Amino acid sequence: MTDPTARASWRYLKGHPWQLGLALLGIALGVAVVVAVELANTSAQRAFELSLNELTGRTTHQILGGPRGLDEALYTRLRIELGIRSSAPVVAAYLHSGEETLHLLGVDPLAEGGVRGYLQALDRATLRRLLVEPGAVLVAAVTAERLGLETGDTLGFAVGAETREVHIVGLLRASQARARLALDGLVVSDIATAQELLGREGLLERIDLVLEDEARVQALRRALPPGVQLLPARARARATLEMTRAFRINLQAMGLLAMVVGLFLIYNAMAFSVLQRRGLFATLRVLGVTQDRIFRQLVTEALLLGGLGALAGLGLGWLLARGLLGLVTRTINDLYFVLHVSRPLLSPGVLIEGLALGTGAAVLAALAPAWEAARTPPRLAQSRSLAESRAHRAAPWLAATGVVVTLLAAALLRVPGGSLVLGFVSLFLVILGFALASPLAVVALARAGSGALAIPAGLVGRLAARGVEAALSR
Repeated sequence: MTDPTARASWRYLKGHPWQLGLALLGIALGVAVVVAVELANTSAQRAFELSLNELTGRTTHQILGGPRGLDEALYTRLRIELGIRSSAPVVAAYLHSGEETLHLLGVDPLAEGGVRGYLQALDRATLRRLLVEPGAVLVAAVTAERLGLETGDTLGFAVGAETREVHIVGLLRASQARARLALDGLVVSDIATAQELLGREGLLERIDLVLEDEARVQALRRALPPGVQLLPARARARATLEMTRAFRINLQAMGLLAMVVGLFLIYNAMAFSVLQRRGLFATLRVLGVTQDRIFRQLVTEALLLGGLGALAGLGLGWLLARGLLGLVTRTINDLYFVLHVSRPLLSPGVLIEGLALGTGAAVLAALAPAWEAARTPPRLAQSRSLAESRAHRAAPWLAATGVVVTLLAAALLRVPGGSLVLGFVSLFLVILGFALASPLAVVALARAGSGALAIPAGLVGRLAARGVEAALSR
């Protein structure tokens, strides 16, 4: 390392390990929260999509009734009178078994082959038991492993005020990892078993169809009785996922807010390190080091710190996502629909986003201090009073700007239409407005506190309060 500027920076960082740790911690925490929230969000959404794709199969349309459901005679009419063979009746419910919420799916195993394929791997003996044995069910292998269940075990469901038991005659296995995740939490029974278990004899929740011909879709829609709807399967899925949009956006806003707080931490750490080295930079300037070289060195320093902090943040974010995912899925389960996600699904895009965010935030936070350090003349850089006088002169202007920015945020909230983007911009402006007003608030509090601290601590208390005001640039 022959460059004197780089050597000086390295010695400074080595001599201030706690300050270096604070800067790295600020970056890591900001990146970790953003990455954790994004991983939890994308994992929950991906798990829903995988489960939906697996359970929907080739289904293109669904026949739905009202709150009471559909008369099963409609299914018989579809297959015999209307000749729609690619149809499968479904009785579905979410039931509690201990602390778990499981998805009970009652189907006709003989009709499932044309719609869904997860029963095709079953042997004939298991399929026969599912059809003829009362209370027989299949449980997803991944769920059975998590709950410590095996073939032959019984499973109790809370149905109303009663507990009703079923027995496991087989496990649903999938060859692909994604399909295994999609089946997690699924319990499959014959449709008669599900109707008896739920007390819905003669009723269906829906009928899944595979209809490729639009003319046939329209003909079927006209033939359905009043109060019965024929809907595209994907439209219903999109509507279900859209219910969680506000929740997911709130989580993203929380992650970005954490990054803003991290940005302030990084800025303060970088600004403080520049202030501490004002004399060193003045000496380097006298020795012939150019302004651009000092600026580039400080930005490079921020880039390296940002990269190291972001890498630490990615690891911390993964650990944080594992805990956050449980809270996210629990909230979705309580408010929207049931999900089973055991671990976050890694996404290269999220990792790249976190790395870029941490590195970019560090460089952005370092730009102003680096520019100030590079442009200050060597003679003035040696003087502490210059930095303090600048800080005191700037404080009222910064506070006035903060008030204007906060008022602008309030005005944006009154814009008709309720735009989400405007809401986020307003939130950022409020944070920025209060930050800009902080220096003047520090001066006011220090002056007010000097008298208050003088009562218990005398002159020492007064000096301590005045010292905060005197070192405003720090």
